[in-house]
Amino acid sequence: MKIFTLTMLAALVATAAAGAEEGVAENKPWLPPPPPPSEAKDAPAHNPAQEQKWRENRRLMQATWRAFGALDQASRAELMKLQVNDPEAFRARMNKLGSERMAKENANIDELRRLAASYKAAGDDEKLRIKTRIGEIVRAQYFERLEENRRQLEETKKRAARIEAELNLRSAKADETIAALIDTIVSTGDLPQPPHRQQKPRR
Repeated sequence: MKIFTLTMLAALVATAAAGAEEGVAENKPWLPPPPPPSEAKDAPAHNPAQEQKWRENRRLMQATWRAFGALDQASRAELMKLQVNDPEAFRARMNKLGSERMAKENANIDELRRLAASYKAAGDDEKLRIKTRIGEIVRAQYFERLEENRRQLEETKKRAARIEAELNLRSAKADETIAALIDTIVSTGDLPQPPHRQQKPRR
């Protein structure tokens, strides 16, 4: 299952790498791939052990993407180059990112559970301390996720702006492009094929 998870991550980062190369060529900021789906799908049925393992690996994938999304552009570019030059090292780095992020999240969850379990039996002063600590953890997690969502929104806006600019350019050149297509059809008898983005060969 871990191999499957890392394979999915590698495939998505490969998509991001293509976007990175395109962004560099156009001198535009590039974007990370989208986060994994929030809803669990295709979990093993009627097998609690396999289902638990599946959920743990899914959490690892999601944690990896949260960690990847928090990296600066230079670190992302380094990972993408590593994916091409040394896939094994890339998988190890991605797994390390996700494991460290998930360990941090698990530690917060465990602490919250311990604090909640001890709250009812605590005295007034201790209850105040526990509640304050719970508030610190919850607040930090809340704003961390909020910043992640804000960053995803900004990246989506940039992507949408590039698409809109391309559509506006195509619209402005519509008559010129249509005339060229008509000339091609009548002069060659061939129907022009729609343009496809060429995939960069792996090195």
